Amino acid sequence: MNGTYTRATVRQNESWKPAPYSGLKTQYTVYQLVNSNADLVKMGDNLVSNYALGRNLDLAPDVGKINVIGGGIALSGQFDGMGHTISHFNGYQVGTEPTLVGLFGAIYTGGVVRNLGVIDSSASGSYNTPAGILAGLNSGLISNVYTTGSTGSPEETGPGGGGLVARNEGTIERSWSSASVGGQGDYGGLVGVNNGKIVQSFATGSVFGGSHAEGGGLVSQNSGSITQSYASGSAQMYYNGGLVLDNTSTGTISESFATTHIVPQFDPALKGGVAFSNAGTIANNVYWDVGMTTATNSVYGGTPVPAANGLSTVQMRTASSFDSSWDFSPTGTWALPAGAQHPVLRWQLGAQ
Repeated sequence: MNGTYTRATVRQNESWKPAPYSGLKTQYTVYQLVNSNADLVKMGDNLVSNYALGRNLDLAPDVGKINVIGGGIALSGQFDGMGHTISHFNGYQVGTEPTLVGLFGAIYTGGVVRNLGVIDSSASGSYNTPAGILAGLNSGLISNVYTTGSTGSPEETGPGGGGLVARNEGTIERSWSSASVGGQGDYGGLVGVNNGKIVQSFATGSVFGGSHAEGGGLVSQNSGSITQSYASGSAQMYYNGGLVLDNTSTGTISESFATTHIVPQFDPALKGGVAFSNAGTIANNVYWDVGMTTATNSVYGGTPVPAANGLSTVQMRTASSFDSSWDFSPTGTWALPAGAQHPVLRWQLGAQ
């Protein structure tokens, strides 16, 4: 081949802004491709770089060999799943290490995980070791990620277990989990402890435990913000909240709902359709399904939302049951597809 090569200059559009909920941080990103289980493990040597998943990975052949990526090192780069999945991840603690359990033990401030499914997977911690299938701790951005499988611990873990993330200090957007979550301690279907932001996300799994277990369909302890999100799984614990267990004094919840089927383990009164306790702010556009949650009260203790926000299952299927902040227009946040038992997030329709 004849001719010469001149290296080009990559130009950026100074007015570029990322599309909402894209998870993008920069106009273009240089990735290292991850195409094998060995590549995934090798990422742990350099978690400040950017990676893209080139194909679906099945970790089943390496069960017992692949654990938390990077051990106790947090991901501070970007990981783009490119719509692919990682299956049969099994995260666990050996002795006292790692101190955070998940595919990524922690996602650091500035770190990003997007466009990924972690399926048929599990994460288990021990005493005071938070476990989530994707991460033990998120201080960065999680966008368009989902998990299936199970997480929990036979030992009392304190606050922190979640189907997606154990503790969230960053932002989780347009993400979901159908994982079963439980054991002894505090658990949430999506997140155990939320001190950050959860936006347009949901949980559909079961949250369960014994005499030392408590939790909520979406989040256990909420000291951050939850908006445009919902829980529609089940809760069977000592203390139960349809959406969250405890909404603390700094916690805010808006434009969200719960249809979580609640069956208290001991005292049938220990439940709230939205929250078990509320010392924070729950907006008047938050709803719960009275029949599904089996809760006639929005909260067990603390400031309630209006009693009229407790809807029947039939009302949950009707857009007019929700106030004007709920946008069911063709380009709005919410949709009620034919046969749906409750509203869904419109982005879900494009994801199916």
